[in-house]
Amino acid sequence: MTDERNDRGLSPAEGQQGMTASYERLKPEIDRNQEASRPVTRTERRQMRAQERHQKSKEKPEREPKQIRVRLLPIWLRLIIILVLCLVAAFGGAMIGYGVGGGHPTDVFHPATWTHIRDIIFKK
Repeated sequence: MTDERNDRGLSPAEGQQGMTASYERLKPEIDRNQEASRPVTRTERRQMRAQERHQKSKEKPEREPKQIRVRLLPIWLRLIIILVLCLVAAFGGAMIGYGVGGGHPTDVFHPATWTHIRDIIFKK
């Protein structure tokens, strides 16, 4: 006869007895949970909400004055910073694109370069 034991070292009969004992210990708690989970009617829910609102109105603390938020950077300064960063990105992208295309990156700022590009686009 082989001795079959589970991962906790109990035989099947001992394991069954342990489960029954656990259930007996937890039975009062299970019964309480089942009572609490019974369906609540609509009127009972309304009454409970009314009681909660009444208790909250009694417990309302005095309002503290609202703190004024001081911004590290004002909104107008943020907008200027974003505009400057967009311009820097546009100029940097133009320099990189012109440099990769075969020209010198600073040549992108010469008016003759843009006149040439416009002539190519409009085929004059």
